[in-house]
Amino acid sequence: MPSSAPVGCTSRHTNTIHHHGGAQGVTGSCHELVLGPDASLLIDCGLFQGEDAAPRGGADQLAIEFDVSRVVALVVTHVHIDHVGMCPSFFLGARRLTGSRAAEKMHLIH
Repeated sequence: MPSSAPVGCTSRHTNTIHHHGGAQGVTGSCHELVLGPDASLLIDCGLFQGEDAAPRGGADQLAIEFDVSRVVALVVTHVHIDHVGMCPSFFLGARRLTGSRAAEKMHLIH
C-alpha cells in the first residue's frame, strides 16, 4: 500500500488521531486513534464521494492508503456510505482479522 501522511499528524504516539479522510472534505470519514505502537482503533472507514473523490477516481477510489495491520477494532458511527463504504477494502487488507467470518465474506459485497 502506498504510504500517505495523515492530515495533521505524523506521530505514532499513544492517543494521537490520524485523519485519513473526512478532515479536508465532507466525505470519506476515516480516523485512526493510536492506542500504542502496534495497536490502533479505526473510527469509520468511509468512501469518498463527489468532489472529494475526483482526484481518486477509478480503482484508486477503493484503495486503502494506510497500513491497516495495526488496527485492532473498527468503530462505525453510522451506516452511511461516506462512513462505511471502504469497509470491504479494509477487511480484505486487515491481517489481524484472520479467522473472522465477516472479514472472509466482505469480498462478496465489494
